[in-house]
Parts: sequence; structure tokens; C-alpha cells
Amino acid sequence: MKKFVMPLVCALAGSLGIGCSSARDIQVTGEVQGGLAGQNVQVEFWDINGSDQTKVHSVTLLGAGAFDETVPLEGDKLIVRAIVDADADGLCSAGELWTEVSASIPEEEDTLKLAALTVGSAPCDASQITSD
Repeated sequence: MKKFVMPLVCALAGSLGIGCSSARDIQVTGEVQGGLAGQNVQVEFWDINGSDQTKVHSVTLLGAGAFDETVPLEGDKLIVRAIVDADADGLCSAGELWTEVSASIPEEEDTLKLAALTVGSAPCDASQITSD
């Protein structure tokens, strides 16, 4: 039923000059691990929709810990990236530690529990990181 109602609602909203997104809210839970006491960890959520990659949400943790975030997604794949943001610029700068995990999200799901993101010894390399 939801598949038929949303296009109708979006069509009506469009006729009224109001935008309507095809994004759905996904509850994403996970944990960042590693020896990160007292360090800012930027957790980024990237929506993968075909060949488009868009950062749709981020949160900053103080050290290692759990996160539970609602993320708007249009695609069926998500990349979650954890960056030890030593210079507090919100980016994966050269030399900062990072890791990422990707997951596919079935169309009928609205929750996703990720495997732990363990920040290791690999420093950021700008050529490996997709920017928004």
C-alpha cells in the first residue's frame, strides 16, 4: 500500500509547489571501536544511489562508542565511515585514522545493525575517500 500512496502524495505535493523526496528513514545502529579515548570521531553516513554517492548525515562521538542514528536514504546501499578527526575540520585529512563499512539495505527494511567499525592504524588517504 505504501508503494502506491507515496507517489500519489508526492504528485499532490508537487502540484502545490512543495518538494517531495523519495528518501526513506533508516534507523542505523553500530559501534566505533579502537583506542580512541578523548578523541573526536566523525561518523559519516553516505547514501549510494546508483553511481551517486551523497553524504546524508554525520555525528561526532567523543572516543569509541555506540551510535543510533536515523538516516534518510534514497538508494539501497549505505557506507558508514568513522574518522578520528584530530584537527576537528570534519574531513578525513592526511594522517588521520579512519575506517568504513558498507551495507545493502533491502527495500522492505527500515533498520540496519552494522558490524563494528574498528578504527585501526591506516591513516586517511585522500585518494581513497569520496568527498561530498
